Amino acid sequence: MFFTTHNANNLPKVVATYTGAVHTFSAGCLRCYFYLDETLPFKNKLYRDDQMISILFRGRRKTFVYVSDADERKLNLYQQQGPIYSLAPLALKNQTTFTEIAYDLDAVFDPQSYGSAKKRHQRIKYPLSWLTKNEITCEEISPHNFEQVQQLHDTWVQYKLKQKETYKIMFPTKRYIKCCELALKNEYSDLQSFIFRKANSLLAVRIIHRKKDKAFDLAFFGNTKDNKSQLMNYCDVYVLAKLREQGIKIFNCGAELNKNLRVFKQHLPSFKVKSYMYSRIT
Repeated sequence: MFFTTHNANNLPKVVATYTGAVHTFSAGCLRCYFYLDETLPFKNKLYRDDQMISILFRGRRKTFVYVSDADERKLNLYQQQGPIYSLAPLALKNQTTFTEIAYDLDAVFDPQSYGSAKKRHQRIKYPLSWLTKNEITCEEISPHNFEQVQQLHDTWVQYKLKQKETYKIMFPTKRYIKCCELALKNEYSDLQSFIFRKANSLLAVRIIHRKKDKAFDLAFFGNTKDNKSQLMNYCDVYVLAKLREQGIKIFNCGAELNKNLRVFKQHLPSFKVKSYMYSRIT
């Protein structure tokens, strides 16, 4: 996999220096999901200091607090305008816990993590051998495959929206393709792409954000309608193996959201990453 070379100096310092494991606070999430770099030229849209950032995104304010002793006056003001996300508990009303799922990659590939050789084979060895046996290859996102990426994304969105179990309020109809577009532009050195194909057909796409020894899932979609039901799991194992080879220790694959997604994200040894959310006070 190649890495792009752009130095994203436009990020607020509190974001650029964050090295924790919470997906919501990572530079990749804030750039790709909330267009953080794009808001910087508009001073009325972004507040930032060494404690927090607050973004006016699509008409709603979202505030991300990195310290437990943040300015209470500012917090009270921003909570009247939109939700507040925090790494630590704050003295605010409407607190809920925000839970994400992460893998310790050493544990994932440690034989002792599995109760039997059979289970270890099923979870780790078989997925990789299945991809090889079926001649499924992995490449980077590029101008040569982006049209196929776009088509696969649009087909996947339509398919998922028809499924009763899809949590439509939270379903990202455009967010994932935005991640692909940013990866294609080669503007950020910490974005990595995995494009799975069999011959001329694209099967799955994944975009990852890297920060030192941690990585964060930004986009993961594929042709789940016409392919083996475990395809996404097998691609997942491949990506985890490659990230571990590159020195990644912790991989955060994002919020639980619903029961089905939670089961998928916990098919390998995993742990929960907690942060806090405070809904808007009206």
